[in-house]
Amino acid sequence: MHCRAGQVVLYIDDLMYYHPVFLVDQTITLGWIHYYMPVDLQRLLLVEDEDDIRAVTQIALKATSSFDLRMCADGEQALAILDEFQPQLIILDVMMPRMSGIELYKEIRKRPGFDQTPILFMTAKVQAGEIERYHNLGAADVIKKPFSPVTLAETIRSVWTAFGEARNNN
Repeated sequence: MHCRAGQVVLYIDDLMYYHPVFLVDQTITLGWIHYYMPVDLQRLLLVEDEDDIRAVTQIALKATSSFDLRMCADGEQALAILDEFQPQLIILDVMMPRMSGIELYKEIRKRPGFDQTPILFMTAKVQAGEIERYHNLGAADVIKKPFSPVTLAETIRSVWTAFGEARNNN
């Protein structure tokens, strides 16, 4: 299957079939077929209370990606910009004052349009039980502190790619 302006071309038994498509939120709807069209990851939100980790993250991602990165020091700030910024992927520190990353995760999931947004946790709590807890909650992945600034963008891209593949398989 490949796309052409306003159409999807399907190859079935070496025959070509042209079908009109309807594109809604990057999902092609074609009769009984729904195919998620991957888009490039652009808007990334980091919520981290430690200044040095925000600085390292910003430097690392600026050097290795073209993400539009917004950073917040706490959950309240993140919730205030969430609807306006519309991040495609969110990274949350687990341990923050006033509102933990888990509490913030739950608040984000309540917001319309953010129930399927991939959310990663960033934490130094990397025991197997903790990581399993974050995955069971619905986290797309866990970034372990300390993280490698050199591979951070690639880790984020890998999660984004896996997210798109999972949507296509469901």
